[in-house]
Amino acid sequence: MIRPRPKPRKRPPAAPAAPAETDGRQLAAALKSARKAKGLVQMELAGKIGTTKSAISRLEHGTGDIRLSTLRKLAAALGLRLDITLT
Repeated sequence: MIRPRPKPRKRPPAAPAAPAETDGRQLAAALKSARKAKGLVQMELAGKIGTTKSAISRLEHGTGDIRLSTLRKLAAALGLRLDITLT
């Protein structure tokens, strides 16, 4: 006897992003933009800061937490100044 496939479940609508998540996405987009502006591929940037290509990819997609020390390395490798503001 052949059973019909169950219908896929519908995902509930996504909740609005929390401010921290939005900031994370902005940071991710800024890192990716800066890397591309320098003409670097993820593997090259990873080599400059001593990490892996997959770690750079996670950062650029905003799917992982980032350490301050990593931000400093990224800023240096990309020729950027790191400014942190708490309000």
